[in-house]
Amino acid sequence: MEESLFAIDGSASLLEACEILTTKKLNAVPVTDEEGHPIGVISLSDLLTHARDYFEAAALDKPQTKKDAARVSDIMTPAVFAVLATDNACHVVKELLDMNVQQLFVVDEKNILIGAISAFDILKKTTADCHGAH
Repeated sequence: MEESLFAIDGSASLLEACEILTTKKLNAVPVTDEEGHPIGVISLSDLLTHARDYFEAAALDKPQTKKDAARVSDIMTPAVFAVLATDNACHVVKELLDMNVQQLFVVDEKNILIGAISAFDILKKTTADCHGAH
């Protein structure tokens, strides 16, 4: 599990999201509320879609709206795929496959975001276990 997880508050600006994604070389980061509960995900794709819509409106000389000052929570994907920190590896693998995703967020019993786990993390652990068995 990756515990040094970057997250962004839903009230953050899109510029802040862009800075985190680009400086940390990430494709997406979880979005949390003020209490640390995951409420969605903001991705490079979300930012590009918003930028495209903004530029299309500008090209058509449409008056810009409140969307121009959009916050992360306005354009994020409001789905959170998460498992509990206490879930075993078999459950995590099943969830990864069922949801057709490569990463899941990890939350504690109070639904506070504490990390992320990927298929690669599980493969690394399995490989380490295999090498240790010889």
